[in-house]
Amino acid sequence: MANIWYILKLAGIVTIVLLVLAGLTTGILIATGNLIITNDDTNSSIITTTNAPTSAPTFAPTLAPTFAPTFAPTLAPTFAPTFAPTFAPTFAPTTGTITKDMKLANLAWGFNNGGQDIITPEDDIVFIDPDEDIIEGLPISTFISQQKAAGKIIACYLSAGTIEDWRADYIPKKAQWDAVTASPMTSWSGEAWLNITKLEELKPLMSARIDRMAQLGCQVIETDNIDCYDNTDECKINVSASVLKTAQINYVKWLASYMHSVDVKMFMKNAADIVPNVVNNVDGIITESCNRWNECSVYSPFYNSNKPHFNFEYSGTNNCSKIPNTVSMMKYCTSSNGNTCTGAWKQC
Repeated sequence: MANIWYILKLAGIVTIVLLVLAGLTTGILIATGNLIITNDDTNSSIITTTNAPTSAPTFAPTLAPTFAPTFAPTLAPTFAPTFAPTFAPTFAPTTGTITKDMKLANLAWGFNNGGQDIITPEDDIVFIDPDEDIIEGLPISTFISQQKAAGKIIACYLSAGTIEDWRADYIPKKAQWDAVTASPMTSWSGEAWLNITKLEELKPLMSARIDRMAQLGCQVIETDNIDCYDNTDECKINVSASVLKTAQINYVKWLASYMHSVDVKMFMKNAADIVPNVVNNVDGIITESCNRWNECSVYSPFYNSNKPHFNFEYSGTNNCSKIPNTVSMMKYCTSSNGNTCTGAWKQC
């Protein structure tokens, strides 16, 4: 029996050698009794083992490389890049389209001891002073949020042609503002005309104001007192009339360009003589008493370009019968003291 057993073992070894010579790949393990013979293509050895499990070498190498590399690289690149870029740009608020058919509620200027406008469901734009802390009993930020939630566009007042010494940014930058001041306004205490020929010095001051309004939530900015060229009795700048008018046009164009760069629309106020020069740059216009002075037609390029023209008359209903068809909306004051409404604004 010992001889037979020895012969069987010898036969097994011979068989393995033949298989190796036939070209089997590295790592084939053959167990005979308590012997395992391995071939690594360079040398062979016989090692002793005791009931070594056969499932571990087969399972572990197969599961890890197959599962992990397939799942992780597929999930992260597909999910994250698709979600984040799509959500952020969509959420950012935009002003939307301003058209000639819109209506406006004026809570910003033109009234004193009364005369403040009333917001109605028909109004598309709500016009405010951005330096008011409280508007209609609410903190300004809350008021703006509520009006936007109701679908209103927020327009804000900016005296772009003067400096008012009660504005929040005057005292901290008094030296810079004084350096670009031209002359005092005789009709308003604490207010002075700006020297619009010093455009480069004005740019950082005005851009900072515009940035603050944009951050506050203003979607439109109305620029007042942009008619220095037409008020040379007060706005005293030592240049010729043609140079002054050109400087005014350049200033208005820069204001519009900068506002558009921060996603804000621009309305101008009055300044009839420069309408042909800037109508393509500005998004709308607000006028005072154009019916009284028979000049509403001068502003018709705005309406004819699908841009709104809002007119306010500091007088009674008689002007409503003459409202031109190129005015988006006209309101009159039931009583006034000249340049402010002390009664109530009424829409024609």
